[in-house]
Amino acid sequence: MRKSDTAIMSNEQFEIVIPVRNLDSCRAFYRGLLGLGNPVFDSNFQVEFQLDNRATLILQKITDGQDGQAKVPEWQFRVEKPEELSKLLHSYGFRIEALNRRNTFRCLDPENNPFIILNQTDA
Repeated sequence: MRKSDTAIMSNEQFEIVIPVRNLDSCRAFYRGLLGLGNPVFDSNFQVEFQLDNRATLILQKITDGQDGQAKVPEWQFRVEKPEELSKLLHSYGFRIEALNRRNTFRCLDPENNPFIILNQTDA
């Protein structure tokens, strides 16, 4: 990558958009269980969580007439204690799968959208 390319990318904002049918359930999951805190935008059709100064996680409500089967990319959520978070999610009945890497888990949100929990110090 050229230095000029890096300068262009340094100001980019990134969004993870997840289509959901039950916005209330997913809002509670991401805000409470995953600990993302209060949304920066919250309405009846969309909820936005600021992950850091460059990334936003967006939950968008879809209706019965809309296709909710679009493939949601598997994203990674880095935390200090991934094992504790995976146990908490499992205690609430969420499906957790330990991966081959130490302290790395594949999880599904309330609408079966996949994400990975891993240690924030792992590269």
